[in-house]
Amino acid sequence: MARFESLPLYGITYRFLIDVYQFTAKMPREYKFSLGQKLQEDTLKLFTHIYHANIAINKTEHFNAFLEAFELIRIQMRICHDLKIMTIRQEAHFIQAMEEIGRQVGAWKKYYLAKVKKDEAGETGGGAVL
Repeated sequence: MARFESLPLYGITYRFLIDVYQFTAKMPREYKFSLGQKLQEDTLKLFTHIYHANIAINKTEHFNAFLEAFELIRIQMRICHDLKIMTIRQEAHFIQAMEEIGRQVGAWKKYYLAKVKKDEAGETGGGAVL
């Protein structure tokens, strides 16, 4: 198990969180305490899911929870775009960051599932018999 803070995913997600907080701080008042606050909370949840996935033996449920929260953030970002709260430049920045986070989580999940499959094959006698 890698230290939580040493995961590349942690660094990218942390930067994303800071960017979300800076963005929501400048939101119009009518959205700041509803959409903005929800966006902040859901982004913070990403850290919880990264931490739990890192320490858990069975990571699948944490990956799924991460992806669920991630998809909610994607929807909230789309709402910000549709309400014209977000500039094109901000939208491009967030899309790029979210694509990188999605790639990293996808690669981690793929690696984990391949490892689980390999371990299960070894435990069930799926290996070669000498």
